[in-house]
Amino acid sequence: MTPASASLSDPLVLQAWQVLDTLTDPEIPVVTLRDMGIVRDVLRRDEGLEVIITPTYSGCPAMEQIEDDVRATVQQLGVPVRVTTRLSPAWTTDWLNETAREKLRKYGIAPPRDRKSTRLNSSHITISYA
Repeated sequence: MTPASASLSDPLVLQAWQVLDTLTDPEIPVVTLRDMGIVRDVLRRDEGLEVIITPTYSGCPAMEQIEDDVRATVQQLGVPVRVTTRLSPAWTTDWLNETAREKLRKYGIAPPRDRKSTRLNSSHITISYA
């Protein structure tokens, strides 16, 4: 995922993204949480920072560990952090970045195809009724 453009000018938010780039998925340690699209956004709040995460599926058993890891990592910056789990929109394999796809291939996991690049553009389809 890409950070929200409004946050890109905030040095603290950028630092948070940098430290979050070091966190790997507890179940697939060759990919980072950011590569997987689990870390969705970092926002500056009056009381500190808020990190938005989304599980790869709603019953993901690693989410408690991920939340703890995110909180501990960002707290190293010396600011309070709130971790918010957001279920909507639901995570999709489209959120895997190319780095994640390559790392998964090398690890022996065949990543799904990027559906964004294989979707048909519905404006070019003509449907005729008999």
